[in-house]
Amino acid sequence: MTKLPAPEPFTFTGDPLKFTEWRTCFKALIENNCTTPAHRLFYLKRYISGDALSVLEGTFYRSDEDAYTQAWDALNKRYGHPFVIQRAFRAKLSSWPKIGPRESLKLRELSDFLVSCKNAMPHVHGLGVLDDCEENQKLLQKLPDWVTTRWNRYVTKALDEEKPYPSFTEFSDFVAEEARIACNPVSSLHALKNADEKPGKEQKRLKASALAQNVKPITKSLSALEREKGSKPSHSATQDKKQIECVCCQQNHFIYKCERFAAMPLEEKKRFVINNKMCFGCLRIGHISKNCRKRATCNICRQSHPSPLHEECFQGGKLEASPDERASTSLCCVGMVNCNRTSMIVPVWVSCATKDSPETLVYALLDTQSRQLD
Repeated sequence: MTKLPAPEPFTFTGDPLKFTEWRTCFKALIENNCTTPAHRLFYLKRYISGDALSVLEGTFYRSDEDAYTQAWDALNKRYGHPFVIQRAFRAKLSSWPKIGPRESLKLRELSDFLVSCKNAMPHVHGLGVLDDCEENQKLLQKLPDWVTTRWNRYVTKALDEEKPYPSFTEFSDFVAEEARIACNPVSSLHALKNADEKPGKEQKRLKASALAQNVKPITKSLSALEREKGSKPSHSATQDKKQIECVCCQQNHFIYKCERFAAMPLEEKKRFVINNKMCFGCLRIGHISKNCRKRATCNICRQSHPSPLHEECFQGGKLEASPDERASTSLCCVGMVNCNRTSMIVPVWVSCATKDSPETLVYALLDTQSRQLD
């Protein structure tokens, strides 16, 4: 006996159907072995949680016998009253879902609950209402049609013999017998159906579900491409839009519409794209511009680069370029790795070395065949 685990009651959370069982366990295992009210209140609080614990708020500030008695009076009125218990039984029966013609296991679950109702009827007097034929008719709507047909034969035979309508005890025994036959492990339809299922079919279902899971992210990327091209988003694309997260600011938009990324200087944008392993052709993660198949088109110069990476070389009639960029051969420097759009004619500001000399904008032709003189 010393090697067996110590018995203890389960925790009561406020279900009236479990209150009587929990009360019996607590009084047998805790109350009879504790002599002081303080210990009893301690264990009472330990084995109560949820809504039941809120009933005893304020009781545990004391540790006398009156506090312990007051706690049990509150619990008995809230969960142990026969009317409360029979209402809980009937509410669970009325909310029981309809059982299909081939759902043998669910029929057995209902049968087990009907047997528990039958066993509680002698102790909960309000459950005697289940003997009424109107209540029995409500329960028949939960059963499969083939069970209802067999019960109809049973009732009709009893009425033809001038017997009273069968009681709830007879009904629960009848359903229990039908559930036992329907769940026979060898010859029932449920057993034959499980025997026909082969492991190969189950594996095929698992593969199909795995493929369906792999298709989901691909659909999400295609929806993103449709939005980028300006096409009208579909219903699935609208749902995926909520899951978009900007790489720069972690907001719900693409990086094309990110104001923080647009406000960065060009060099800082280039470093950001490189550090986040993004493509210079479409600003997506996972490939480089050399392998990009969906290059974006600039909305400003209509060249093959994303609009946030566009750099204006002219603004207000003046050349907006740094001294190091004046010799660049590209009129639109987008910072792409394999940019092949260049020009041999570049604008140059010409002025004298004297002070306050006016500047003149001219176009210079670059000669790539020239060589440096000694």
